[in-house]
Amino acid sequence: MKKVLTVMALAVVCAAVQSCADRQVREAGAMAESFVKAYFAAEYDKAAAMCGDDLRAKVEESARQIETLPDSLKSAFLELAAELDPQAGVVYELSRDSVMVDFDILVPDEIEPMRNSVLVVRDPEAGTWSVEEIR
Repeated sequence: MKKVLTVMALAVVCAAVQSCADRQVREAGAMAESFVKAYFAAEYDKAAAMCGDDLRAKVEESARQIETLPDSLKSAFLELAAELDPQAGVVYELSRDSVMVDFDILVPDEIEPMRNSVLVVRDPEAGTWSVEEIR
């Protein structure tokens, strides 16, 4: 009887740990999806808020470059950005604190989607996720 209770307790602990890990992966995947949707919609302020320092600087630079375009080019760029359709693909748990998410970006009038991956990393001390890399 004691062995049965020990095995049952171990099973409950394993299920709880797996549930926590699954929740963290879902949380990271949701952040990656939010980032990609904002980034490819040219909502750079929103996208930058989800990034680590290095990527945030790159995203903010992209925003500055768009602002320097002539109005006609800027308008055309924003119209195209509004038509892009990011589709989340496979989520890879690289470690407890890092997740890679693949995306297909559907572009109007293109047969093949653009393929991208986003690396999301968790700060174990703060418990917060941030996007660290886009490929």
